[in-house]
Amino acid sequence: MGVFFFVFALFVGLIVLVANRSQARRHEIESLKASLQALAALTESLRQDMNELKQKVSVSGGYAATEPEKELSARAEAAPVAEMFQQPSGPLEQMAMPLDSQPQTYVRQDKPPHPATEAISQPKPQPGRAVPTHTLESILGKNVLSLAAAVLIFAGLVFLGTLVYRYLTDTVKIVALFAISVVLTGLGLALIERRLSAFSQSMLGTGCGSFFISIVLTHLYFNRLSDVAAYAMLVVWLTGCLYLARRYRALTLSVVAHIGMAVSIVMAYGWGLSDQKLLLLLIYQAVAMAVVVVGNLLVFPLTQRASLLASLLLVLITSTIMARTFMSSPLAGSLAPFATTLPTGAIAAAFGFQFLGATGLAILVSRYRQLAENGVLRAVQIFAGQVLWLALLAIDVLVPVYRLAVYHRGSAEMAGWRYLPEAIQLAALATAILTGILLLLAFASWFYIRSRSQTPYGDLASFSVLFLTGSAALLLILYWTEAVASGLVPVRLTGLVLLAVMLYGARFFSSRRVYQIGANTLLGLDLAFMLFDGFPSLVLHANIAWAFVYLAALIGLVWGQWLLFDRPSQRRFENWIRLAVWLGLDFSLISIVLATNWTHKVPIVLMILTGLSIVLQFSSYDRPHSGRVFLPTCMTVANHLLLAVSSIAIAFSGKDRTAALLYGLLSLLSFVLAFGRIRESLSLHGKGLSGILVGIKLTLLVLATVQGQTNWFDQAYLLSVISMLTALVSVVLGFLGQHKLLRFYGLLLTLACVLKLVTIDVNNLNTALRVVALIGGGLICFVISAMYTYAARKIDAQARIRLNR
Repeated sequence: MGVFFFVFALFVGLIVLVANRSQARRHEIESLKASLQALAALTESLRQDMNELKQKVSVSGGYAATEPEKELSARAEAAPVAEMFQQPSGPLEQMAMPLDSQPQTYVRQDKPPHPATEAISQPKPQPGRAVPTHTLESILGKNVLSLAAAVLIFAGLVFLGTLVYRYLTDTVKIVALFAISVVLTGLGLALIERRLSAFSQSMLGTGCGSFFISIVLTHLYFNRLSDVAAYAMLVVWLTGCLYLARRYRALTLSVVAHIGMAVSIVMAYGWGLSDQKLLLLLIYQAVAMAVVVVGNLLVFPLTQRASLLASLLLVLITSTIMARTFMSSPLAGSLAPFATTLPTGAIAAAFGFQFLGATGLAILVSRYRQLAENGVLRAVQIFAGQVLWLALLAIDVLVPVYRLAVYHRGSAEMAGWRYLPEAIQLAALATAILTGILLLLAFASWFYIRSRSQTPYGDLASFSVLFLTGSAALLLILYWTEAVASGLVPVRLTGLVLLAVMLYGARFFSSRRVYQIGANTLLGLDLAFMLFDGFPSLVLHANIAWAFVYLAALIGLVWGQWLLFDRPSQRRFENWIRLAVWLGLDFSLISIVLATNWTHKVPIVLMILTGLSIVLQFSSYDRPHSGRVFLPTCMTVANHLLLAVSSIAIAFSGKDRTAALLYGLLSLLSFVLAFGRIRESLSLHGKGLSGILVGIKLTLLVLATVQGQTNWFDQAYLLSVISMLTALVSVVLGFLGQHKLLRFYGLLLTLACVLKLVTIDVNNLNTALRVVALIGGGLICFVISAMYTYAARKIDAQARIRLNR
């Protein structure tokens, strides 16, 4: 016991040291403020005296008065002559001279005259050497040594008690404890009445702390006080400490009161929690915390912020002790949800009482009148209170509701269970999470209403709403994870879209863009979960139509919030919105189709994506009002990749009738996608590589279609002939669009095919086929040559024009 008291005394002494140092700093700041106010008043008085002096000198007509002639004539007409020549009175009587004794002289002034109201220049005082108000010696002598004396005296008394402890009876020990407490408290009151100092506060704090230890030891160790009497005395002790702290403005006593409250409640729950004492402990906790909180708010506001956060932390500690005590038994095989002989409603009410108290404290923490002045400290205070409230939500609400739901669904068979069925676990989890989400939304609504009333720190209220909504989203994701792992729920939707809709509503009614950002984030998360599991579950266990309805709702929310909240002149994110909708639509369609049980999924996916690209292309979707090239470039690259994948699929797919039909339709759609804007591509008049891309796409699509729909390429010469035909078309398009690179591509492809035809292809052909192949290739070359001969003059003229430039 002696070692415990010594350690406790050292702990109290350190806290008292910190409290007294902060108190001394506060008194020092207050004295400096008073000195600055006195100096400002003295400066104002001197300024008024100086203005009066200037007015009297200007009226006296002395040498200092140099007014313009108009102003002098106006004064002469307005005032009698006797008043103009009247002698001044007051302290300037010896300085002023009558006007008639001064000859009228005219003095040339190189500089303009100073106005009469200008301040008379005074010699600047030389700055003296600053004298420190508190030296290191005074700090050590007044504050540190006083606290050390208090700690040593307290520790000495503790060791003295351990020395004579075995020679005293319990009654004498109790009387000695309270007598020492009375002596120390009285000595501290006597000293603090004479002079408020660090030593007097330390002595008074030591006496009050001794009273607390005396009450606790008398109750727990000597068992001379009943629970009701001990808790009543501790409440009176708390009230007395706060009263003395208010009367003497002593921060030390407030700190001692907070420590005593926390220690007494934790000791009461940790050492004496039982079924019989639960109600008494709850009442004592409520009364003690109410005394401290209300006392800080109304009596001693210096520690009100710390008292609120400390009270929240204390509720978290006591709730944890309650949860460990009453939820220690597993649910499977038990006859009740809680390990206690008390009724289930009483334990549930106890946890509910703790949570209601925590909610009230969290609301007080976020009240702007109790917030810190510094912005960072204010944010830390609010979010610390919310984090503690979330922890209490889990301990006092989610866990008890889960256990009650499990017990309610399986109370008839609970005694025979060795493990909980997965269905009951998931249902109980859903009940607990739904309850938690409703409480989170209610608490977030309170912050939202506060921000709507235009109170200070509305931005922090907005971030609080987002923080609590994010916590609700985390609970939804937790349930989604469990539902996916169990496989008991066929259609697994996260529900994040509902939270996003609520934030969109908050954005509409409050005009705060931060709500829109949060809603878009939740909407993106919901789409990500839908791609992996949501759309497939809708397709497999509901209907594919519901998947498309859900997808249309998501796209409608994206476009609706953008058109509703972003003004036409401020739509800076149009490219990103279009890109997000396009990518989300593409990946969603892929997810929906792949989740079906269709036989030919690949051609259907490619047909849907190609058709969507055609619609977006002809609707100028890639041409936003902002005019940036980021979105058109992305869509162009994606379309070319889609054409490449479609060409490979068309060329090397299966040859059954249904597949041939589907790939034929895909080929047709691919030609529309590739050449839907051919006029635009050819209108560049030789600029860029668009012409070469047109020729390559034409060649690949033609070859892929022929390969997929026929077996012609078993004869190698047909590949060369068909490629030469595509080269001929490329040359024709190059002439029509005046695109040099496209014509050049056709020429190169023709020469390559001719070389292949005469060196490789004809070797394995009979005479008739050789004649047909060579004549056909020759005719194609002749047509191309004729076109070049016809257009040679025009091509040469264009070349000369380019050279002359």
